[in-house]
Amino acid sequence: MTATDYIMSILISNKKVKKDFGIFETFTGGLALTGQEVKSLKNNQGTLNGAFLILRDNHKQNPELWIKHFSIPPYQVKNTGGGYDPERLRKVLVSKKEINQIQKELNNKGTTIIPLAVHNARNLIKLEFGLARGKKKFDKREDLKKRAQKRDSERETKASFK
Repeated sequence: MTATDYIMSILISNKKVKKDFGIFETFTGGLALTGQEVKSLKNNQGTLNGAFLILRDNHKQNPELWIKHFSIPPYQVKNTGGGYDPERLRKVLVSKKEINQIQKELNNKGTTIIPLAVHNARNLIKLEFGLARGKKKFDKREDLKKRAQKRDSERETKASFK
């Protein structure tokens, strides 16, 4: 294995995103977490349902990316202090270049930032997120039709080989 090769394992994924949103660009960034949150994520605890990312402008000079409603339960409930909030704001660590690119895309109407998955890469916890637009009802129906047609054509090809 070379230095560039690493094992990536998905810890948590947001399964409903592809159904409800059309993702047109993806990014990866680090997460600023506490030790017990890392242990909890490595035990596949936590949920991305209802989570989203926001861009905070600090005096318009240093915009930062934060994830909201990302729930990580405590690793050991009895050892957790009384002030632990499982849905606290967590900072997403990305480069300024990526933040500027995201900022430009967010100016378009209907664009939002949605978390896709949390994975482990080189013993670091990374968040995969994407720029997305919400799907309308007719878009969802078209996707269902396409999937059904694809499934039918695969069945026919399998039957023709027998």
